[in-house]
Amino acid sequence: MAKAGERYHQKSGVLHFLPDDDKQELTIGLLDLHGPPEEFYVELTEIQAEGVEGKKNPPLLGATTCCLVWLVSDSIPDDCNSDVNDEFKTTLVMDGGTESDKARQHLQAVPSEAEAPMSSQAISKVRSEKSIRSDAKTDARSEARSDAKSEAFEGDEDFSCEHWRDKVIEAFYCNGSPEEQAEATAFDWLMHCLALTWKIIFLIVPPPSLLSAYPSFFCSLFGIGLVTVVINDAASLLGCSVGLADDLTAITLVALGTSLPDTLASRTAAMADDTADNSIGNITGSNTVNVLLGMGISWTLGSIYWATQGVTDEWRNYQTAQGSYEQLYLKDNPEGGFIVVGGAISFSVTAFSVLAMLCVALLFTRRQIYGGELGGPKPAQRRDSMICLFLWVLFLVANIVYDQVK
Repeated sequence: MAKAGERYHQKSGVLHFLPDDDKQELTIGLLDLHGPPEEFYVELTEIQAEGVEGKKNPPLLGATTCCLVWLVSDSIPDDCNSDVNDEFKTTLVMDGGTESDKARQHLQAVPSEAEAPMSSQAISKVRSEKSIRSDAKTDARSEARSDAKSEAFEGDEDFSCEHWRDKVIEAFYCNGSPEEQAEATAFDWLMHCLALTWKIIFLIVPPPSLLSAYPSFFCSLFGIGLVTVVINDAASLLGCSVGLADDLTAITLVALGTSLPDTLASRTAAMADDTADNSIGNITGSNTVNVLLGMGISWTLGSIYWATQGVTDEWRNYQTAQGSYEQLYLKDNPEGGFIVVGGAISFSVTAFSVLAMLCVALLFTRRQIYGGELGGPKPAQRRDSMICLFLWVLFLVANIVYDQVK
């Protein structure tokens, strides 16, 4: 992400549209066109209208509320106009909307070409040579990222030990470098101190430049699995020490500890992508892996093991809250086997399914009202976040109550 003051002049404020205005332009000065590939955004956050008519038929932010500017280091042709080289312009357009919604106006952000003192072909040439990709958020963000990835692959460097040395330096500096550390806040230092141990441990993960990033990928998977095991054991011990039942420990401490990485990954995807597909798909995909692989593989291996072992003294004397396996299951299972007691899983899955459908209904409602599952006005974002948090708390309360009553 390009930094304000280094790659471009930061601008913020309020644009006022008079009754006869249908568009306004915002000009942003670019500082360093020869730096590394970076991007920044021009975003519309709120829209308000004054007067009785404005309150009766308030304007809306259109589907295109963000304009992406992508800066890639390239040579700039000599015949380019200096205004185009040093500035990027975006137009804020008032659109009358569709026939069914013609009483309202929609404010949208689009790249401006009207003010450039060249023909459209020359503009296209300039933008192509400069590799400054800009378009409406819904159309251009994926294109810009694809262009950046292709250029990054073309310029990939061969692996060297200096890459690993850079990882070590980044691990010990707050925010990754001496310059960033000088501007670090107290919260940045707190998070750096909390994560320093893990940063040092994960220095064993090789840089992505080694063997097309395959070692980095598999070492990262191994590290994630190791951290999950530590979190699971620590949460189980904490639950045991405070007197929580195993099923409650699983849906509270263990689930919270192992799901926070997914939450952060979904947040990153939601901020970086132009759709909610990756952020929501990450959660559903993670749960699919947990159910189909987490339980499926472990239960399959357990079934194979106990099918080959048969009835042993260990199997006979295994104790549950209701008694030993010999007393409970030997009569119906004379050859033994791998037995998993259901417990409160039926109620827990039922409660989860009901609350999950309510969450899906909330996402569907957001799509109808705001045009997407994520985003929208700030008050709506906070309100819907609290609703999702309330659904999670309600799920926990329902399971705790059921555990006490049964």
